Amino acid sequence: MGFAQLYYTSCERGLGGHAGYQFNAATPGVDARVLREVERFTAYEPPRSVPVEEVSAHPVSLSYAPDLAGARVVSRVVSNGPDPSGRPGNYFAHSLVWPGAGDTDAAVLPAELWGAGFWTQVPSPDPELPLLRSPSAPLDRVRTGLWQGSCGVRASEVARLLGAVDAAVDGGNPVLVVADSASVAHWVALVSHLLPPARARAVGFTTYCGRPGETFAHVVGVPPGTDTEGLRARFVVFRPPQHGWAGDGPRLPEITGAHRGLAHALVAAGPEQAPELWRRLARYGSGRERSLADWWPVLVASSVVEGPGRVTPEQWETARRWWAGASWLPRRTLAGALSRFLDGYGPDLPSGALEDLWTLAHRAGSASLAERLESEAALRSLRSVAAGEEVPEAVPLRSVRAREAARERIGTLLEGRAPGLHPDRVLALLAWARAARCGVPERSLERYGASAVAGLIQGLPEGAVPDPSVARLVRARAGVRRGLAGALSELPRERLARIAAGPVGVWTARDRDPAGVVLRELYRVSSPHPDPAGLVRELMDARRRARPYSPAGLPEHDLDTELLGRVLGPAGAPGPAEQTLVRLWRSDLLAPGVAGWIGDALTSVPWPERLRAWHRLAAALSGHWLRPSLPLEAVRVLEGWEGARPALRALARAPDGEFAQEGPWRVLRECSERAHPAVREVVRRRAAETLSARRDPDTLAGALGWCPAAVLDAYADRVGRALVGDGPDPALAASVFAAARSHAWPRDTGPRGAGDPGAGQTGAGGPGAAWSTVSEPGHAAGGAALVSRGSVPGAAADRAARLTDEVLSPVLSTWGRRRTNAVRRLLPAALAAEFDVWLRGVRGPGPLRRWWEGWDR
Repeated sequence: MGFAQLYYTSCERGLGGHAGYQFNAATPGVDARVLREVERFTAYEPPRSVPVEEVSAHPVSLSYAPDLAGARVVSRVVSNGPDPSGRPGNYFAHSLVWPGAGDTDAAVLPAELWGAGFWTQVPSPDPELPLLRSPSAPLDRVRTGLWQGSCGVRASEVARLLGAVDAAVDGGNPVLVVADSASVAHWVALVSHLLPPARARAVGFTTYCGRPGETFAHVVGVPPGTDTEGLRARFVVFRPPQHGWAGDGPRLPEITGAHRGLAHALVAAGPEQAPELWRRLARYGSGRERSLADWWPVLVASSVVEGPGRVTPEQWETARRWWAGASWLPRRTLAGALSRFLDGYGPDLPSGALEDLWTLAHRAGSASLAERLESEAALRSLRSVAAGEEVPEAVPLRSVRAREAARERIGTLLEGRAPGLHPDRVLALLAWARAARCGVPERSLERYGASAVAGLIQGLPEGAVPDPSVARLVRARAGVRRGLAGALSELPRERLARIAAGPVGVWTARDRDPAGVVLRELYRVSSPHPDPAGLVRELMDARRRARPYSPAGLPEHDLDTELLGRVLGPAGAPGPAEQTLVRLWRSDLLAPGVAGWIGDALTSVPWPERLRAWHRLAAALSGHWLRPSLPLEAVRVLEGWEGARPALRALARAPDGEFAQEGPWRVLRECSERAHPAVREVVRRRAAETLSARRDPDTLAGALGWCPAAVLDAYADRVGRALVGDGPDPALAASVFAAARSHAWPRDTGPRGAGDPGAGQTGAGGPGAAWSTVSEPGHAAGGAALVSRGSVPGAAADRAARLTDEVLSPVLSTWGRRRTNAVRRLLPAALAAEFDVWLRGVRGPGPLRRWWEGWDR
């Protein structure tokens, strides 16, 4: 195959069979319709500015029509002087009819045939012309590349020319090139070499036309000097400078549309590199692309995966839409392109792109790409959540890869450096993670709690309430609480105690995590508790459980004096000390001061209200494993109490006759007089309690005569307290009055010897002064006779008077008549009369007496 040739000129003999303009010769087989169109297409008129006789000055017209009756034809028309009849203006047209698309000769571009050696302007004597095979194409890409570099036209203007020619093919205004025909041929060749081959073959052109307004070519050349003012309405006029001149003519209009980027890219590539660009685009094209506007999305889409740089957001939208509709690409191409695309743009995907890419991944049939896209979608959602943007509700992630990527990104966001995420953003992240079922790294939550949340808490002014989002976050996640508690535990103790007493303590109160043991302890001790000693045991156990984990701020011991002081108060209270002691185990790690704290409760002289608690503490310490660790003073107290307790027990069990004698009291005095003050106080209170249990007047009188003065004081105090309370006992008052008037008081028979019991102990200032007794009794105790106060001799009389004057008198003076009558009825008749006399003396005469005797009290 090859090109069919046609010769057309004015001749005497030709295919028309007559003289004149006709086809002189032709390759057989050319369609007659094509011949008619070629005859019209190749009409030639020399420029009016050049005399018709100057044939050599007439321009050569290389013309190409992409569709002449269905054929593509390129023609070279030259002025040929006078015709055979002598008329001037003859021309010769040598035309080539393009072969079919499968012919190798079809790859030649029409503009490349400028200056080819096969062109002729001599009629053929033979009417049949052979096919022209493998014609030379001298105006190749190398020559056009050199032309572009030396034409003196800016690259931007060349790009506009390219865009104008491309637009003319699609029906826009043709381009009028004002230049000599050789320059026009070079410009057409340059444009043809920059366009894809199929598009270049669709560009009709003529390098010279005498009547440009009547031609239908896309590019029309006119000689320099042509008046183009009347043509600007129909043509895009390009007036390049003369070749080699560095100036520039009027600028062409800018390309309207994004495809101007492709035009500039082609000009930058040049004629020699443009085919490589088009081959790259052809791998992605659908085959339906024609214009530069059609190819622009292909360029952008291919640049996304193969380009050296990154596309702009506007170009990305173009590429996204193109990829979404590229259903013609094979799966392997789709998968490879999408993989490269995700490698370059995954973290920066514009909004709305993932859905299209997801469709593309499924079209490619790639599970791994679908996983990558799911991961990218998850990461994008997480970025939006962290930034406070509205995002669609999360759905469960299906792939392991996506879940792991989301989990890792959440951890990165939580552990990000300042400024960190606000707690409300973290709550949103946690809600997203819960819906996506990807989980959240606990370690990251701990670090967020230790840095961001702890910083917010520490930065609050005294008494300020944290943001509600902080409370919700801390309550919601144990990891945050763990990190917060660990960070706060490193603060000074007093400051931490103030924080723990507020909302932070409430948030962590129910935790069992070792990191928050100190914070929970300080919160617990700041709140009331029904069993303080039990709370101490609970806190000790919490310390023991946390100790293997070595949390920050954990005290060195399970129990120390600070914990005891915060929960039970300062040392000296025997009740809390006893309750704590019974809860201690041998395996407990006790601070050195704990034994001293308990010992202080034992060595402190107990108040009456603490007496029984002191007894329990002493009993608990007697055989306790902690006893060897007690201070020496506490050990002395224990030993003194262990010596006095049998005497107290014997005193309590003694019958009335023995109880009223000196013996039991002497034993009690001897074992107590040099004991610790705490022991002496307990002994006197216990002895007073034993006295209170005896109601026989003679027994009570004898015992009160022999008991130490300190015991008498304790007894008087005890009776006074019992009679002034609500519902006093008249029987007790009667018993005390009868004892004061009893004849059973011990009698004073003379000075005591130095060796007698009690000798030397009555003087003020001696250690046993408070434990001195009256002188020897004058008769046996238990006598039933009751005598007046004057019959009770010596010191015994003073003690008896004390019972009536200091104990009964202040109390009974406030009683009403019914109560004093109850006392009188309990006394023997003789003593009742004496009671009345005594009572009248206590009340005194006058209106006060009459008021007192009323029944209103």
